[in-house]
Amino acid sequence: MTQPCYYERDAARFATLRPKCDVNGLGLEAVFWRRPKCYTLCVQPIPWDNLEQEARHLVSLNHSEVPSIVASYIFPDPEGKTIRIINVDSKAFPERSVVPIKFSPDPMERLFHTMFIAVVDPSGPAKLDPPKEWGRWSDAILVERRKSGRLVEA
Repeated sequence: MTQPCYYERDAARFATLRPKCDVNGLGLEAVFWRRPKCYTLCVQPIPWDNLEQEARHLVSLNHSEVPSIVASYIFPDPEGKTIRIINVDSKAFPERSVVPIKFSPDPMERLFHTMFIAVVDPSGPAKLDPPKEWGRWSDAILVERRKSGRLVEA
């Protein structure tokens, strides 16, 4: 006869918990898996409701890590598969074109989609075109702009 798992005696309590609950506001969810004679607790990142929320989260991370970013633009992906952002950085060198860099998903940072990020100098939006498949600057969503050191959502 096998011994019951430690969590088995708490099965009734586990059944009453919500399937998704934000653990300490960190964007993690507690997931309980029912196994034969046992429940297993896993903690995993909560997926965002939509791609724009995830992109705003990424922009927030970028602004907190790089204080010289003065604006960020999201270019919506019609297929909803990738995050496409252009950051305007006051310390960036002038470029002749917008060159996005590809980043892989990072679920532990709550980034579940492939990301393309480009950096331009402050004159970039006026004189450079975004990549053709991204659309025009008028298609972009201004996500955050730094005014007097504060982050402001557009």
